[in-house]
Amino acid sequence: MKLPYLDFQTVYPLAEIIDLVRMLNLPVKGTANMRCKCPVHDGDDRTLSITPSAMANRSQTMGVFKCWATNEGGDRIGLVAHCMELSQQEAAHFIKEQFGTVVPDRDTKSHRETVPDRDTVPANPRQAPQASTYAFDPDKFASRLVYHEDLRELGLDEAMAKELAFGFHPQQKWLYIPVRWPTGQVAGWLGFRKGESLKIPPRWIPAPTNVVALPRRA
Repeated sequence: MKLPYLDFQTVYPLAEIIDLVRMLNLPVKGTANMRCKCPVHDGDDRTLSITPSAMANRSQTMGVFKCWATNEGGDRIGLVAHCMELSQQEAAHFIKEQFGTVVPDRDTKSHRETVPDRDTVPANPRQAPQASTYAFDPDKFASRLVYHEDLRELGLDEAMAKELAFGFHPQQKWLYIPVRWPTGQVAGWLGFRKGESLKIPPRWIPAPTNVVALPRRA
């Protein structure tokens, strides 16, 4: 489903770049110039640079990022697009979904050292809840996975791994194994990497409501 066009100027006021750093759960260090590993391109703990007090040239909004692994940078919407491997429009829709349409009482071109938790921002009683516009595309994600020697160690050849949607993400450097609903639809992927904790999806794909699971044979 093609997303409707979203004017970025309606999205910038919803969250500062610090809010988005928290949303992405980035393990940043520092305050004036935050650094951490890039969740997509890995590297050391200084690969991803985030500067809340710098102004983005194109959007003229406060907060910029740069990934030194790819030399890619941008504003706060660009940060979400980069870390979640989304298009700019997909990232804008995702931010709007996460933070709603309530505009905080602050100027998007100013920066504060502290940002209140989202739970403390009162909802606008006149604003009706909006349906989610961003949806994770499991087919698009699966198309990025490639065969890896770790799958061979599990007894899976390339054809079987492709059929089961098991694979290695070459940018994220994680091995992904799908979890499925009884209908067979993918509910999400579990990430595995040696020496790391199990990576759980940030959200599960909803179960289909119009599909009936086939009965199991005795």
